[in-house]
Amino acid sequence: MTASRAAASEAVREPDVAPPRDPGWHPTRALGRAVLITGLFLVAAALLGRVDFVILAAPFAVGSALALRRRPTRVPRLDLQIDGGNPAEGEEVSATIAVGNADAVRYDLALVRIATPTWLRFPDSDRSFAVDVPPGAVTDIELRGTALRWGRHSLGPAAVQVLACDGLYAGQPMVSDTRRVPVYPVTEPFRADDTMPRAAGLVGAHRSRKPGEGGELA
Repeated sequence: MTASRAAASEAVREPDVAPPRDPGWHPTRALGRAVLITGLFLVAAALLGRVDFVILAAPFAVGSALALRRRPTRVPRLDLQIDGGNPAEGEEVSATIAVGNADAVRYDLALVRIATPTWLRFPDSDRSFAVDVPPGAVTDIELRGTALRWGRHSLGPAAVQVLACDGLYAGQPMVSDTRRVPVYPVTEPFRADDTMPRAAGLVGAHRSRKPGEGGELA
């Protein structure tokens, strides 16, 4: 278990007492359209005396009511960690984004995005990652990229937004901290075609056991 998964696991282990409904959840436009269509059908049915309009409004009303039976009460947890040691330029860089669901309600979809620096190249980092997060669980997104240049680079922050109730409710975007990724330079190995010159002033190749008054340190 990585450090990020352990941290997110600690975050989802909370008391069983349900707190007040989190203000970070808000209805989406899909809920507004469902309520609007239902209201228009019912008003038209009352004004025109058309029973079939009530039948047309029933799927929108019943579907929305069933989807809103279990609304989430907690926002998701998000953690960003760098895996492994400090890489050198040209080597692989690994990171993990942990998304935790501390609620008893399953999220329909979790969209995760991360900001990456110019000199750390991660495949598909320019688009969102869609993951499934079961209740009381943690889902890891593993990122593997390449360090293109040495230096101290900033990875992140990562952001997640979740949808619930068949897309009728959306959570407030949660943002993680930024992580520093130090990348070391790579030096070329020393090559010498000629042998090292031997100084003519040396008397012998072995040091004396007794220090003298020469210029060499005792």
